[in-house]
Amino acid sequence: MANVVVVGSGPNGLVAANYLADAGHDVLVLEAQAHLGGAVSSDRGVHPDFVHDLASTFHPLAAASPILAALDLPDYGLVRTKAPAVLGHPHVRDGWFLQHEDVNETAAGLDTLSSGDGEVLVRMWEHWQAVGDDIVRSLVSPFPPTKATGRLLRSSRHRGFLGSLALPLDMLVRQFSGPAYPTLLAGNAAHSDMSNRLPGSGLMAIVLTMLGHQTGFVVPRGGAQGLTDALAARLRSRGGETRVSSEVTRIESRAGVTTGVVLASGERCAADAVVACVSAPALYQQLLDPSAVKPHIARAMTRFEWDPGTFRVDWALSGPIPWRHEPAAAPGTLHIADSRAQMTQNLTAIRAGRVPLRPFIVAGQMTTTDATRSPSGTEAVGAYTRIPQAFRSDDGAQLRGRWDSSDCERFADRLQQRLEEQAPGFSDRVLARRVLGPKELEQLNANLVNGAIGGGTQRLRNQVFFRPNLGGAGPATGVRGLFLGSASAHPGGGVHGGPGHSAALAVLAQFGRRST
Repeated sequence: MANVVVVGSGPNGLVAANYLADAGHDVLVLEAQAHLGGAVSSDRGVHPDFVHDLASTFHPLAAASPILAALDLPDYGLVRTKAPAVLGHPHVRDGWFLQHEDVNETAAGLDTLSSGDGEVLVRMWEHWQAVGDDIVRSLVSPFPPTKATGRLLRSSRHRGFLGSLALPLDMLVRQFSGPAYPTLLAGNAAHSDMSNRLPGSGLMAIVLTMLGHQTGFVVPRGGAQGLTDALAARLRSRGGETRVSSEVTRIESRAGVTTGVVLASGERCAADAVVACVSAPALYQQLLDPSAVKPHIARAMTRFEWDPGTFRVDWALSGPIPWRHEPAAAPGTLHIADSRAQMTQNLTAIRAGRVPLRPFIVAGQMTTTDATRSPSGTEAVGAYTRIPQAFRSDDGAQLRGRWDSSDCERFADRLQQRLEEQAPGFSDRVLARRVLGPKELEQLNANLVNGAIGGGTQRLRNQVFFRPNLGGAGPATGVRGLFLGSASAHPGGGVHGGPGHSAALAVLAQFGRRST
């Protein structure tokens, strides 16, 4: 009998398992797929000589997360690496807006475009150096994060900066006179699904951008799988067990108390506690018997709001990307958009069910970031864009919304053309291409429903004590011994381990530690 069963082997599942194993519990992790990792995994499916990530790629939050830092993963094989520059936003006419890890170098570049913007950045960075660690700790800790928040509230010198995090990004960037840093901030904000016009949208922008200066946009050497492998190795060293190709189809309970899980094979695994690292709708509408679900949670799940879907393309290139204007330093992360306004317009279109004609693209030069990803002189490139959860129309009048092979290839061509505009000859260097539409992403990981990578919308009405629903926030489920540990629970999406850690703490609050 496993004392605790963890359903799902993504970073949240493996974080929960590690903390529970450290507390002396017998832990069994069950993964439906044939490999561990969930959205944090890699393969050679594009080209046998190239490693590409299947979903999550750059991990600045992982590098800054105190939850992951406490696990000492470098002792279990995790090595992180990064590109010469953090982030680049190319322009056909104007060259590049670049973020360097060194703040002063970035500031100098800003001042060449608009005098005074470098000083604004340096002031912002000075505030971050003083309070950034507590901001990150507040974001990834169980709600309410009393200790870190208390320290922030006592930081009188930095209240103006802290208050700015609640602003809409469109207001936050007014302190800059030029377009460079606002564009970089907007691209980072667009990693979420919050409009730049809404309060709180500046938070994601500031956090990701400041982490770029603090740690760089790091990746695990050898592929995102490296983080998963380190977490799994640490767990096994503590006596924990992992099993792949073990899909959980039912979570059993009796009289409101969890008793175990049932696999697709029919095997039953008894357990005192279950940490379900699955989406909230999957837990409450599929895995649990309806009689075990509280009525208010059942009603909330009928109104659950997903974040937009995702469409991913990976390329194996015979050489580096042939940029029209060579950047002063090669960035790992790339943002492709015509303007800040276009990023906002794209999200508005997606929310309305329209596929943009000129999508905003987040891409990565992976071999530039990690030389082990492909042979010397080549480049592994990965890119994604967001798409509507419910398709209504295509601004390019090409797609039918079925996301079959025809739709996927046409849309992949649209993304490739966007890169071709910035890098003439890009297509000539393509050795192989892989297209992962929303259906393929969901097949690879059931939590990525129609390609949703955030476990649910990140808009304010689905955050903190509203996540995944008012009255059912955090890991508690209303069933004793059952805890939600996925990105559908607070603190939400991102590779930081927050939901898994919160679920592990909830298990320990209910069952305590066991002697080892």
